[in-house]
Amino acid sequence: MERFFSLKTEVADLSEAEGRLFELTDSLGTEFEQIDTYFKCNFGTLKMRNMPPSPEGQLISTHLVSSEDGKRLIENTTTVIDDVESLRETLSVSLGEIGTVKKSRRVFILRDARIYLDDVKGIGRYLEILVAITPASPGAEETGEELARRRTNEISEAMNIGKTASIAKSYIELMCPTDRQPQRS
Repeated sequence: MERFFSLKTEVADLSEAEGRLFELTDSLGTEFEQIDTYFKCNFGTLKMRNMPPSPEGQLISTHLVSSEDGKRLIENTTTVIDDVESLRETLSVSLGEIGTVKKSRRVFILRDARIYLDDVKGIGRYLEILVAITPASPGAEETGEELARRRTNEISEAMNIGKTASIAKSYIELMCPTDRQPQRS
């Protein structure tokens, strides 16, 4: 299981976001397409991620631990799968699908953080900061969670994201009507 702090915001000015990302990371990012299919489940969210044309992908279970000021503390459990389409079909029949999110994603790496610039079909452009929570070094003044929260705040400030601009919802929650959304845990 992995734990992260996550912050998401809508991107109004793509050129400005790209410029700030380049200043922070000295990179133009790595771009690829992703298709996330969400399934009904009783706890958190369950999605299958595919990056065409590869037949391989990931099955990702996400649990929202807490949400404060638009920053989400999440836990992910990820399983690599060899045949996305076959497992998608099985899960669709067994659990039912909530919906599918298609996006073009650019990934930027900044030490312990991943910054995503997403163009999500049907809802727009978003920037997401994901900082991994790792165990603190012996004798450290901050816990791993405190350090990840601080790093999320630093990157958010460098990207000029205001406190009220963050969105504490997943893409599927932004896309689907309320009655089809995943269950909050």
